[in-house]
This record gives sequence, structure tokens and C-alpha cells, in this order.
Amino acid sequence: FLYLLGQASVQALPDGTITVSALTDDAGNPLHWREIRPLHYQEVHGQTLLDFVADPHGRILYFATSENPASILQRMPARLSPSIFGPLLGITLVILLITLVIWFGGWRIRRHYGATLALSRAQRITRMLSGFGVVACVAVVLGWFLFVAVISANELLLVRGGLTPWMYLLYALGVLALCGVLAVLANAVAAWFAPRRGRWVRAGEIILSLAMIYLAWFIVTFGLVSFNVRF
Repeated sequence: FLYLLGQASVQALPDGTITVSALTDDAGNPLHWREIRPLHYQEVHGQTLLDFVADPHGRILYFATSENPASILQRMPARLSPSIFGPLLGITLVILLITLVIWFGGWRIRRHYGATLALSRAQRITRMLSGFGVVACVAVVLGWFLFVAVISANELLLVRGGLTPWMYLLYALGVLALCGVLAVLANAVAAWFAPRRGRWVRAGEIILSLAMIYLAWFIVTFGLVSFNVRF
């Protein structure tokens, strides 16, 4: 997850040069590279080389520089690109936050008028667990982004191991979030087959379930439950 957020992007410029977001000068400005032969570039006003390696079909596999040839940057699948998962994750979080606002608002209104939901004991339990699940999913995603923001401000906190307990806490929270996904799915099934449930309620449960399924994929794919503190 930490490495995926730091992915490098290659951009072609109108003057025929390219830039790589991860390759910058001492001032943080991107270096410019000019092609000297197919898939081989040289730093403008410099001697450093940048080489791209492609498969037999011409698809770029990875690239590296002559200054640090042991460190290669591999091409990531589109589904793992920030330009893809970023908007999807944003939409998912918006759905979850709207859901929490609606649930809280409904609870306040019912409390004000002394009303209760006509639910069975099993339905109340699944609804309550699904609420905890949504909160856990929002918390684990925001927690990891806050974690990244903290180490971006001071990398020594990560290197010295000061944030290791927080990593374990976030991993444990990720497990709770996955359990919450199952609770949301169970609640959606119960709501779908329950009598006197309107179409909008059922549609809302489906949308929430889809958002939670995507978030479960995100948590597993990006290793947010790996309990691995090595990097």
C-alpha cells in the first residue's frame, strides 16, 4: 500500500522530452529526458541514462536509470493505478459516509418522536453489526491515509519502528472491516426479503453492498490486513 501510493508516472512533453515523476533534481523539479534511440533516453544537460524494457509485443515492463540500475520501476496493472482506484475509492467512501449520515439522522428522528423500527431481533443484530462494519471500513481507509501522511512528514518514525504498534492496530481494524463487509451483505439479504421494505431501501442496501465489496477487495489487494511490518 505504501509503495503503491508512491507510484511513478511518465509524461510526454510537447518538446519531445519526457519526465518521470520519481526522478527529480535536488530542488524537487522533474528531470527531462530526451530519446537517443528507441526506449533509451538521456538526461537533458546530463549524462544519466534512462532505459525502458519491453516484452516481445512492445508493452513496457519496467525501466531503470544508469545511476541506480539495481532499482527498477515495474509497470503496474491498470486496476492498481491511482488514477483508477483513486476515484473508485473516493466514490466508495462517499457512499459509506452518506450511509452513516442517513442512519444517524434516522436514529435521531426516531428518538425524537419515540418511534422504533419494526425489525426482528435477528434483523436488529445484522443492522447493528453492519453499522459497525461501515464505521470500521471508513476508519481503516482513513487511518492508513493518515499513516501515510505522518510518515511523509517524518520518515524516521517509520524507520525507527515508532509506528509499528499503529500498523498492527490498523491491520486488526482491517480484519474487523472485512467482518463488517459480511455483516452488511447479511443485512442486505435480510432487507431484500423482508416484508414492507420499499424499493428505495432495497436499492440503498444494494449500493452499500457493492461499495463494501469493492472496499473489501481494496483492503485485501493492497495488503491492509497482511500484519507485515517489514518494508
